[in-house]
Amino acid sequence: MPSMSFIAINNRQAIQELNEGDFALPAMARNPNPLLANTTRLWSSIKGMQTVMSRDTVGFGHIASLIDATNVLDLPQQMQNLEQRILEKMRAYRRRPDQALLVEIFHMVQLWGGRAGRNIYVMGNGFAENWNQDAYQEFVAASVDLVGGPGPVPRVPRLIAAAGNIHQFGVAFATKHARFWAQAANAQPLPIYDRIMARGCFGKAPHWKDYGSYVTQMVGHASDANVDVATLERNAFNQFETLDGRWWLEARALL
Repeated sequence: MPSMSFIAINNRQAIQELNEGDFALPAMARNPNPLLANTTRLWSSIKGMQTVMSRDTVGFGHIASLIDATNVLDLPQQMQNLEQRILEKMRAYRRRPDQALLVEIFHMVQLWGGRAGRNIYVMGNGFAENWNQDAYQEFVAASVDLVGGPGPVPRVPRLIAAAGNIHQFGVAFATKHARFWAQAANAQPLPIYDRIMARGCFGKAPHWKDYGSYVTQMVGHASDANVDVATLERNAFNQFETLDGRWWLEARALL
């Protein structure tokens, strides 16, 4: 995999030379931070999701309260703590499957993912109509499948089929769930493919048709950088949240 697809976050000439579909990542920061960047966007996203989940018509205020979004300075650490809590509950579910626990896990990941995941709660007749327990169980099974071979791509068609049977569960949020389930099972990683990562890496909007290629690229680039996929993904996401990173995203949006 060509090393030129790692580009310094402030190398505007190299970024401008990228074409739509060219894969590129910001070069690794000297000390990659495992925490999410503490930004206004993060605060407003989590606060917005809490507002949606806490509505009487939605009824998941007990999940929303797992984060104190008023504690802005501590929000990245709270997000990290929620990540660990999600993984612990996923491992507990894998040891002893329980339907109520599975639904709780789903909502916890939705909270972690933020306001962009609100549609499953507010579109149509809400969560009860959009949710499909059997489809989500199949989605989980595909995420944790310890598939042999080079990387996790053989799982992708199963993920797409299962996600398609859950209303308002597109690639951006479905891959957030897949990322956690794969990590909980120590399976081959399934990195998040949301709007920011799709725009930054490919110069495109996120779509399932590109996810297999994205996973393959991320696995290969993590190996080249001698880091795990989660660290590579977080490094890219956090750099895209900087001023230079926003320029990168805007430049690729103009393609």
